[in-house]
Amino acid sequence: MVGRAADRPVWPGSWWERAADMMRVDLAAAGVPEVVNDEEGVFHSLRHSYTSLLAEFAPVKVTQELSRHSTPVLTLGRYSHAG
Repeated sequence: MVGRAADRPVWPGSWWERAADMMRVDLAAAGVPEVVNDEEGVFHSLRHSYTSLLAEFAPVKVTQELSRHSTPVLTLGRYSHAG
C-alpha cells in the first residue's frame, strides 16, 4: 500500500484473532461444508481461489501483481489450480 510503512499491518485491529471463527460461521450460513475431500476450508484457501479464478482470465503478470507474489512460479505453481 502506497505510503504505508512496511512494518504496519494492511488491516489493523484484532479481527484476525477471530478470522477462522468468522469464516466458519459464514461457511455454515452459506451451506458450504468446512471440510471437503479431507481438506479443511481456511482463510488462506481464499488466496488459492482468488488466484485460480484470476489466472483463468488475466495474464500471468497481472495475476502475479494482484496476488502480490514475488514470482510467477509462486503464482502459478503454488496458488493457482487448473479446473
